[in-house]
Order: sequence, then structure tokens, then C-alpha cells
Amino acid sequence: MKERWHIDERLLVLQDIENETAKITCRKPVPMRSKDFKDKTIGSFSRIENITYISIKYLSSNKRQDHLDVIDTIVHECRHAYQWSNITDKRIELNDNNEIDNDLIDDWRENFKNYLDKETYGDDVYRNQPVEYDSFAFSRDVMTFVSLKE
Repeated sequence: MKERWHIDERLLVLQDIENETAKITCRKPVPMRSKDFKDKTIGSFSRIENITYISIKYLSSNKRQDHLDVIDTIVHECRHAYQWSNITDKRIELNDNNEIDNDLIDDWRENFKNYLDKETYGDDVYRNQPVEYDSFAFSRDVMTFVSLKE
């Protein structure tokens, strides 16, 4: 991201990423908003508000690694928006037989109802629950692709 850009300009770039991701994944885009997280959180998708929040601290940074971390987080949170859209809007996630993967979507629904946060349950339990495992795998694949293009 350009060093002299204001936070609002940076958010617009991230909103463009979200808009394109939403188009590709056949869902409605969610708004991007800045938030002053009190911990090291980079971003978070709120399914209740249907908004993705990005840390003001990271948005304000001019460090290349922080920019990459924000993009990785956006991709991860966009995947949560996709999961939520499959639960609440329309089912489009396919299994290996090219059929709607109702079992996976039901797992996501149940996981969102009984979400296990990192602070209470630890990093391993948090990362291995269905919605996080899927989102971390998705962002890892996308960021690997992005890294290959640099």
C-alpha cells in the first residue's frame, strides 16, 4: 500500500478486494471498517453485523509485512463471509462429486453456533475447528499464489 495514503483510502483498496472476492464466490460483499482492537488482532468478520473489521494499527502501518498480513487477513475473513453466506443465503460449496456439500455447510453452521475462541481454548483448538481450519487453508493457498506472482 502506498505510504502516504490515509486509512480511508487504504480501506477502499481492501473493499475493492472484498468486492472482487464476493463476486468470484457468488455472494454479496460485506463492508470493510476500521477498528481499534486492544490486542494484536489484525481483523475480524462479524456475522452478526455482516462487517469485516481491520485494525487501525495495521492499516496505519507502512511496513511491507504488515501490508501482507492485512491482505492475508482480508482473504481469511472473506472466507468466513463466504461460509456465512453458504449458511444464511445460498449453498454453493461443492464436494468432490460436484454436489452441494451440505455436510460441510452444516458443520460450519454448528461451528459458528459453538465457536471456540483462541483465548479460552488455545491456538490448536481454535485453528482446528471447521470454520477456522477452512479459512486458514484458503488464505494460505491464496497467499502462496500471490507470493508466486511477485
